Amino acid sequence: MGALLILYQLLYFPLACGVLLAMVLRGRAKSLRESPGDFAERLGLAPRRLDSPVWLHAASVGEAIAAGALAAELKRRGLPLVVTTTTVAGRRKALELGLDARLAPIDLFLAVSPFLERIQPRCLILIETELWPTTLWLLRRQGIPVGMANARMTERSFSRYRLSCGFFRPLLGAIERAAAQTEADARRLCALGLPASGVLVAGNIKNDVPPPAPEAAERARRLLDGLWPGRPRWVAGSSWRDEEPVLVEAQRRLAKAVPGAAWVLAPRHVERAGEVAALLKKAGISFARLSELEPSSSRPAADCLLVDRIGELPSLYAAAEAAFVGGTLNGIGGHNVLEPAQAGRPVLFGTHVHKTSGAAQALIDGGGGFFVSDAAELAAKLELFLTDSAAARSAGVKARGVAQSLAGAAARAAEHLAPLWAQRKD
Repeated sequence: MGALLILYQLLYFPLACGVLLAMVLRGRAKSLRESPGDFAERLGLAPRRLDSPVWLHAASVGEAIAAGALAAELKRRGLPLVVTTTTVAGRRKALELGLDARLAPIDLFLAVSPFLERIQPRCLILIETELWPTTLWLLRRQGIPVGMANARMTERSFSRYRLSCGFFRPLLGAIERAAAQTEADARRLCALGLPASGVLVAGNIKNDVPPPAPEAAERARRLLDGLWPGRPRWVAGSSWRDEEPVLVEAQRRLAKAVPGAAWVLAPRHVERAGEVAALLKKAGISFARLSELEPSSSRPAADCLLVDRIGELPSLYAAAEAAFVGGTLNGIGGHNVLEPAQAGRPVLFGTHVHKTSGAAQALIDGGGGFFVSDAAELAAKLELFLTDSAAARSAGVKARGVAQSLAGAAARAAEHLAPLWAQRKD
């Protein structure tokens, strides 16, 4: 194991450079801009803490949202917390949620060791599947317990971990408890070596994320009313590059059937806003950037609002008649389909929902969610909800009911993971 870890340390920088290059090629270079303070956090030079916090680690924005829901449960139990994220966007989101957040140290001995010395965590809770070999090895060596919350293990990830089980199985031995999202996740985690007695199917913690505050929803409604007085509108959230041409075509079809129909487009990664703006221009769709609407009181003529700021999507869902959730028309596997459901809106999504299959199926079964496979089907469903307020209201009520019925995962996860932080006292 020691030789493998040393090899991993040597390969870390070439692998990291490959990941950074891939992000640049995908148009996400802006997300890589970091300040000197960010670099210090990457080296593990976090402010010292003396209260032995529970350490939550999340990858990016989606995981930070789940961390926020779990953190709320832990705060009710009086536990001190510190949150780390892999990305700057994730840290920004965690800070917006009122968490003590910083960037995680890079997974090298020279960065993780000083971080642990400064933070002195009583335990580490990994959100979803963030398995960093050096960090896990050091925690096990220092006797700091590790758990997983909202644990997810897709078939694809399971196959990769199983192929490298000689490396990862000893590291997974550091994980004592896991609160899994589904039975399939739990089964795969156990197959990789986690003790069955330590794995609980708790559900998806993201289902416990509260809906936007009434004042935020009202602010979004006033914004869209000012931009599109009396016009019906829909929201396309968390879109990816290969989905956006389909969304553009759906809007073209919808505009013919429902004159005046307007839409909000929120790309999954806001740093792609320039690329999406170019697509809209090429398609001849007039648009306004959200960041340019305030504080100015002027409202440009536009059929599309391009969201180029993080944290705005939930309240915008609440200000529209219907919503489409991205990552579902391609192989990504879907994003949070319950976010618009919590806002009481009909939820449309593609058929690729393997990452959120439980919630998607619950919405379908409950009458608040609807599969669409292409631009024509999306436009047809949107036409229904933008022209029939009773149908939209009924589907939205059903969607909200489903979202409420799926809550409670954070409390179940906290109860299951409690023995980890109980091992070390203040």
